[in-house]
Amino acid sequence: SFSNPVSTTVQGVLDRVRSTSFVALLDDEPRTALLHDAAELLAAHRLDGTFEYPHDTRVYLCPRRDDPVASLPSALR
Repeated sequence: SFSNPVSTTVQGVLDRVRSTSFVALLDDEPRTALLHDAAELLAAHRLDGTFEYPHDTRVYLCPRRDDPVASLPSALR
């Protein structure tokens, strides 16, 4: 993995939280409470304007198999 910070704003972080699938699935009341708590947490850090949001990127490499049939277990060929 490698560091891949994203330039964002407080609103950008809140939009990211809001768009996360398990947050988006919450009912209105718990989602509103979570977003309120997230906004308070960000306010406590006194972030202003644009800042770097830490983000790690993981890269997975898989070897190419030129013959997909050859890669199958012998019982499936």
